[in-house]
Amino acid sequence: MLVKADVQGVVAALADPGTPVTGLALSSRYLNGQRFRDELAPLIASASALESVDFSGQQLGPAGAEALAQCIRANPRLHSFNLTHNDIGTAGVTALAASIAASHADKDVVLDLSFNTLGTEGFQGLTIALPFCVELYLGSTDMRAADVAQLSFSRCEALTVLDLNSNNFGAAGAVVLQRELTSLGRIRKLNLGHCDFPGGVMAGLVAALNAQEQPPLDALTLDWNDIGDEGAQALGVLFETHPPTRVSLKGCGITDVGVVAMISKLQMGAVEGLAQLNLEDNVLSDVGLTVLTETIAASPSLDMVSVSDTEAISDAALDRLEAALALSARDRRAVACALLAHVRGACPRNMTEILADALQPSHDSVHDASDSPSEDGDRASFVDRVLETFGPATLDAVLTCGGDTCCSRQQLALAAVRGSAVARDLLSPPTLKAMARASFRRRIGPRTLILEPRLTEMDALPESGCLHDFVLYGLHFARDASQPAEV
Repeated sequence: MLVKADVQGVVAALADPGTPVTGLALSSRYLNGQRFRDELAPLIASASALESVDFSGQQLGPAGAEALAQCIRANPRLHSFNLTHNDIGTAGVTALAASIAASHADKDVVLDLSFNTLGTEGFQGLTIALPFCVELYLGSTDMRAADVAQLSFSRCEALTVLDLNSNNFGAAGAVVLQRELTSLGRIRKLNLGHCDFPGGVMAGLVAALNAQEQPPLDALTLDWNDIGDEGAQALGVLFETHPPTRVSLKGCGITDVGVVAMISKLQMGAVEGLAQLNLEDNVLSDVGLTVLTETIAASPSLDMVSVSDTEAISDAALDRLEAALALSARDRRAVACALLAHVRGACPRNMTEILADALQPSHDSVHDASDSPSEDGDRASFVDRVLETFGPATLDAVLTCGGDTCCSRQQLALAAVRGSAVARDLLSPPTLKAMARASFRRRIGPRTLILEPRLTEMDALPESGCLHDFVLYGLHFARDASQPAEV
């Protein structure tokens, strides 16, 4: 049972033998060390079910931290400690670390000491507790490069979360840290925001993360480090090999050039995994947003992109970005697969299945029979969604690469000429001709594509339009071939 109350409520809960308190959080502030030692410490030491305590902002000071250290020795079940904003100092952190090391050989310790100035001797004292920590938060602890070296995170084999944000240990600390990261085989979340990193150190950090024999990070935060385009380009290597699920690069001085370099591999559809990307407070324009929008087409997993609304970014560019994010994952998988095939010059084996899934009517909601879209209508809708969101060049790639292994290309062609007025105007003649040739190769015959009522009215077609060329191309095949041609 988690109890969140003021001091009186916490005391009452701990004193009640019928209340098995497993978690404790003070809702009031400024308990101070003496009051904690006198009123709460004896109860915490004897609370046999208690596992976690949240004393953030209580100003416990060294005396309160030392009293809590005694509680840890008396009650080894305790293993999660939130002690942010408590001014525990060197003496307090040294006492806590010694008790954790003495009592928690078989426990997974969660330790949050953020916003406490620990000092060089305090970091030295903390080292004996690190092998027992699975989550360690040391943000805003005035950590220097020498302290990073002293902590020796390489001994933290069990560590899954490391938060060092707002410590200005700069490039020297980053160089030390990159040596340590190769040993953190279980790290899942890494926060290095506001650590005064320049772009030049990012290549080394990326190399250290890539050297780990583990799945990609769940979260990587580098906010407010002036890594610029150089750092963004280095991150592109990480995105290609081990893309984290969530990446935050807020206020990193990245321009459109850096965005292009960072996500070029994602744009080719080469990798999946990145789900959230925060680029707020960077120096972006419509150019960068266009690249991001195109990247979303090739990255089905990317479902959240955050950018700042500045004068350099138009409403239209923001609208296109939102539309791309709103496009369904199955549509984006189809686009990604086609774009990758376009880049590599060959269709992957699963192209048929992916496109077939995108072309099927959606079953996300229940419709009446009268409201259910036909297959052709749903294909036309897919064509329109891809075209309106990503433009004719992307749709050309989808259609051109989409169907040498089955009739998917013909199905898309039918959708384009039957149900999508925009597609009829914008698709390129080579693409339409390629679709016509594919229809004959697959022995579908000319009537499927050209003998539709609306298409036989040649006078209604603009003589110079793509659709006009498409129909004439089909008629040419129909007149010259007594049987479907092999192309």
